[in-house]
Amino acid sequence: MQWIEATESLCEFLEIAATGEDISPSLVLESLEQLAGICALAEPFVDATTPNWFKICGEIAEKFERFARDEYGDPDEVPAMQAVIRQMGAIAQRHADSQ
Repeated sequence: MQWIEATESLCEFLEIAATGEDISPSLVLESLEQLAGICALAEPFVDATTPNWFKICGEIAEKFERFARDEYGDPDEVPAMQAVIRQMGAIAQRHADSQ
């Protein structure tokens, strides 16, 4: 499925960005927004056969909350990033609740 490949590709990029590589914060934010869009569209098609996907969503929320704090001081100052963090956390929580 293309959305899985796209998600994995974006996750790899975001993983690099989260490690502190020299990547512009605006590029990270743009990629994060794209990833959130993919995840939101994909969620109805994901089931128990792809549990790692839900785990990734939770990890994305955690890593980028940390990234937002480190890069901007206060994640609440970047509404788009906060929206993505909440969305990824909610997806992961829905999966946890269904287990």
